[in-house]
Amino acid sequence: MYNTKYICHYHSSDIFFETETDLITEDEKDFIKNALYRNDMLYIFDIDDFEEEEINSCIKELHDKIQYCNELMELMTFLASKYGSIDKEFGLMLLFTYDYLYLSHPCICDFLENGFISKENLHLLNTAISLKNL
Repeated sequence: MYNTKYICHYHSSDIFFETETDLITEDEKDFIKNALYRNDMLYIFDIDDFEEEEINSCIKELHDKIQYCNELMELMTFLASKYGSIDKEFGLMLLFTYDYLYLSHPCICDFLENGFISKENLHLLNTAISLKNL
């Protein structure tokens, strides 16, 4: 259901060769990164098609598995509150948005595999969420 061995690629600095950067427009780069983001989501949830219902179902199932992780619950609550919601599942969905997926995925993997989140991974995610919400 959740692929803890997968590493996100969409946000990696090495997805474009240096020689390509002058040949590709910013719009084209964004298009490629968005396609990679959607592909990362498919691999993370081990699904074949980018269908909202199926992804939402996977997120609900994941929520049940991580509901006892205080650090993630706090972040989910914080993000949901920024949109006037108290729904932690909605907060989890926000952790899977383009801005946060590459940081939230390692935290979730840590918790699912080890029962805790590494300080480094948690710090990176906390920092990104704090900076986006200033």
